[in-house]
Amino acid sequence: MEYGTNKHPPFRDDPPLLVGDLPAEYIPSYVASPPTGGPASRDGTNTSGKRLLVVGDVHGHLDALKALLRKVGFDNTNGDHLILVGDLVTKGPDSKGVVRFAMELGASAIRGNQEDKVLAAAREIHRRSGEDSPGAGDDDANNGAETASGTDRHARAIARSLSRAQLEWLRTRPIILRIGNIPGAASPPWNASTLAVVHGGLVPGPPLEEQDPWAVMNMRSLVYPGTKQPATDGVDARPPHAVAVPISGREGEPWSHAWNRHQNHLPPSAPHTLAIYGHDARKGLQASPKVDISPYRSSPASLLEDEEAEDGEEGGSDDDETADTSNNNNNNNNKKKKKDRKDRKHNKKKKDKKKGKEQGLRYAFGLDSGCGHGKQLTGLVIEATAEGVRGWVAQVECAG
Repeated sequence: MEYGTNKHPPFRDDPPLLVGDLPAEYIPSYVASPPTGGPASRDGTNTSGKRLLVVGDVHGHLDALKALLRKVGFDNTNGDHLILVGDLVTKGPDSKGVVRFAMELGASAIRGNQEDKVLAAAREIHRRSGEDSPGAGDDDANNGAETASGTDRHARAIARSLSRAQLEWLRTRPIILRIGNIPGAASPPWNASTLAVVHGGLVPGPPLEEQDPWAVMNMRSLVYPGTKQPATDGVDARPPHAVAVPISGREGEPWSHAWNRHQNHLPPSAPHTLAIYGHDARKGLQASPKVDISPYRSSPASLLEDEEAEDGEEGGSDDDETADTSNNNNNNNNKKKKKDRKDRKHNKKKKDKKKGKEQGLRYAFGLDSGCGHGKQLTGLVIEATAEGVRGWVAQVECAG
């Protein structure tokens, strides 16, 4: 697929860093005799300590972020490294605290659409006030603020709360964080030649350097202008080389569905890219190892239902490694959710078998589980063990 020509206007006044590379020192590697007291993996065995913890949209929930780090035994003094998929700020109670904590920890982070809004607000405050310090935009409150949306006012408030150094740190975060091949990874999808961390998504086909910045931060779906809608008999109506245009809405094909299909259909010897993303709280956690890679032939609503049903297989909240249960009510709710997921999974398998759907491996891992809406904060731990490289999911609750 090609990207097409429907691009967001360029960032003329403050061009972002499109692709940044994770320093090689943070890439997980296995050590046969790890230091005593090193962090434990999911099954309790020690690892080298060089793990990656990729965390979904925090949205100002500093306490939840710290709780998640405690839960997985995060230890940056022993080689662990934190990567945040964007949207560190807004919605939650302590955006400034999250940015400060990430900086103190030496974390990597992606520029998400919320950081982009806050940075745009900071630029506007600076232009109107002629200053570059917290509180410089006070006059802005009487200069059109009454017609601004609540989202715009919130972004300006966050921008004013951040220090000059914190704004600069956000400004220099890449839109795509590229991670090289992980040594010792023999099995797909973890043996992909590239792991890419983004906020919104990627268009299958173009290299990372040719992706559009606005689309990477904001996209949820792909539309195919000039092609017929999927036929009612279930036949994919797109020509083989249809132009894919990313949009922030849900009217087209979920980009992650297209990405999983594209990666699974590449020749085994071709370079593969595993993408880790956030931004889509409605879909929630997307981490089940097997996915539907059938040609796009469903309505957006039915395809969304399929993906949500798929994800009940793994990464939900039915064991101690993937959820933080604090009382009996939570335990009872989790048991009910677990049963519901099993029922959906069983029914979906029956439907898939009847429809002849094609199954493949997941190459797009979605980590936004709704922390900004008082739900869960999710982390994906990537570690190297004697058996190879693997990833596992942990979650904690976010205060409403």
